[in-house]
Amino acid sequence: MQSLKKLSPLMIAILLVGCGEGGDSASAPSLVANHAARTAGAPVVQVAAVVPAGLYISEVAGNFRKDKDYDAGTTKNSVAWVELYNKQNVSVNLKDYVLRTAGLKASDPTSISASVNFALPNVVIPANGYVVIAGKKSNFLLNSTVNAASQVIYIKDSTNTYLPYWDNASGFIELQAAKTTTTAAKTVDFVRFGSNATAPLTAGAWVGANIPAFTVPAAGYVGSQSLDPLDTHEQSIVRLTSAFTASKTSGDWTLVNFPTSGGPNDVAANAVSTDNDGIPDSAKVVGGTFAGLDLYTMGARPGQQDMFIQLDYMGNDTSVTTQDSARQLQESAVTKMVNAFSPHSIAIHFDVGTRFAANIDASHYNLDGLSHQRTFDKCSQMTNSTNYQRTSVDAGCKSIYQYYSQYVDPRRRALFRYGMVASSQESSGKAGSSGVSELPGNKVLMTLGGFLATNLSAAGQIMRVNYQAATLMHEFGHSLSLRHGGDELAVNYKPNYLSIMNYLYQLNGVPTDGIGTDAIEHYYYYQNNWNNATVPNTHQANSFYAPPNYYPDTSVPNGPASNSFKVDYSNGSSANLDENALDESAYVGRGAGVGTTAFGDWNLDGVKQVGAYQYSLTGQTDNVGNPIYGVLHDFNDWGHLVLVTGKDYSASADLSLGISLKSAVGKPRTKTVIKSSHVQREEVLPPHVLANMKEASAL
Repeated sequence: MQSLKKLSPLMIAILLVGCGEGGDSASAPSLVANHAARTAGAPVVQVAAVVPAGLYISEVAGNFRKDKDYDAGTTKNSVAWVELYNKQNVSVNLKDYVLRTAGLKASDPTSISASVNFALPNVVIPANGYVVIAGKKSNFLLNSTVNAASQVIYIKDSTNTYLPYWDNASGFIELQAAKTTTTAAKTVDFVRFGSNATAPLTAGAWVGANIPAFTVPAAGYVGSQSLDPLDTHEQSIVRLTSAFTASKTSGDWTLVNFPTSGGPNDVAANAVSTDNDGIPDSAKVVGGTFAGLDLYTMGARPGQQDMFIQLDYMGNDTSVTTQDSARQLQESAVTKMVNAFSPHSIAIHFDVGTRFAANIDASHYNLDGLSHQRTFDKCSQMTNSTNYQRTSVDAGCKSIYQYYSQYVDPRRRALFRYGMVASSQESSGKAGSSGVSELPGNKVLMTLGGFLATNLSAAGQIMRVNYQAATLMHEFGHSLSLRHGGDELAVNYKPNYLSIMNYLYQLNGVPTDGIGTDAIEHYYYYQNNWNNATVPNTHQANSFYAPPNYYPDTSVPNGPASNSFKVDYSNGSSANLDENALDESAYVGRGAGVGTTAFGDWNLDGVKQVGAYQYSLTGQTDNVGNPIYGVLHDFNDWGHLVLVTGKDYSASADLSLGISLKSAVGKPRTKTVIKSSHVQREEVLPPHVLANMKEASAL
């Protein structure tokens, strides 16, 4: 090299920038060059440092999770995730690397080891591909290879003891080249934040101050209770794709509020979601992306709330010759739910893959061009049926986490809800509960197997569409934080709560306006078909439906066998109904009915009562079986939906599980306790109800 004394300061600056050290170089040369230029009074040359090709740590998620034991009333430490980026034009195999960080003992979340080596598996990451690494909290978590360029692997250490761990206040992650017979292990990449003081294996792999700690959650914050660590998307530190540097300093990293697991870090630190749907505004415009996903092409737009749902479905049951009719997903059922949300400026974007269209076509719910058909399983569950915990399922059943972890692209985890159109939640495979959902959350099972006849009549085909639409909207309603009583978990069957969340209307249809005759007809139908009550037959004078003579599905106005069957959430406009003093002329609290034909015939005698009377509409009882008479209120479902997933729900949803409500006379209502953390499983339908459904739908 010629003597630097013979060169101008500007030439020195340019020369030094070009003298990198290959794979171990950083941005130091450019800093020296600019210092030389400033010293000589020359203009500063802004030349971006060349980042060497290689495998890098590209994103670290903040650990906002606390696993809650609702029986014990305690919380436990949990884990988050880290992303690697293969920034080069050749593939790499993870088996040649080791991840080092702290370790959380899987069997005892109070036990933490300051430094644990995690050998990585035999997984190939293609050129310019990504991999997300998370702790294998459950054997239900399966590696995702749907997209080779965006994979997920779940790991423990070699002794099957520890999960990768850091908390929001302190942590480090080191990527090492594994030791070989001829070379020692060395640091490939390193990041450190908060108060952590762990040194990298290779001296000089981290220089200067730590990255500041993540935001500390508010007291009492719990966060997502999913088994999958990738369901946490509060904050992360990233190497922004638009300004990727490798200076081995905190300057390489940016704190962002929209983590982009498994894809480019393409959302800026100052991004916001003005539509309050968890999707940054920058991803809703032409040319904008989220983790590389083109959400605009998928239908996202500024000025509306967007909700994306990946819906998978099961293939044929090879043990039978004729497939169950009720679980064959219908496009018109999906459309019915989409249309219910549209008037409220909420656009639902279903992705059912190639179910209704062979190629990508958003109008037929194909957003990725892939098949979403999965192998048939006779039993699928979110929790077991013994103590209702997600950590196990009944013998012969499959967990929803096995489908979710394996088949949902990590780039979608922050934004997409997930539904599986399965068959049954019973280990026998027989008909039972219609579905189950996280409450709130992002996962749903629809299990309508055995609800309808094998060979459907024209009315049966309509019933199938309506049952599917109603169940999808009901279960995803739970994922949006709604309960069976709107804001009440323990109170169901309220006639004045005109919502598909209400068991009174879920499979019967929501009354069209609350003042027409169909509201009382739906009440009659439910009391007769579900509760075996004798009810008036308004289609024939002086006649009653008395079991086993049931109100026909085909006769219910706007009912299960009608194309005008309505799926909707309530707007909260009904007046209260006081079970201590029911006034039949008040009907369901939205008017006095049409003419003299509609009134609240709550006692099922077919006669409009002049005075008020005491009657239990919900069937609630105290601890010794006495009826509880309370004031039933409506709820504005549409005004309380929690669209955002993977973030703090506490500000918009009361997550208490054993709600005890007081009646007008001060007696506590019966508690409904859900032992599993934030999961709502529907009741098993009575045998006679299933028999009636099959008979009504048969050819």
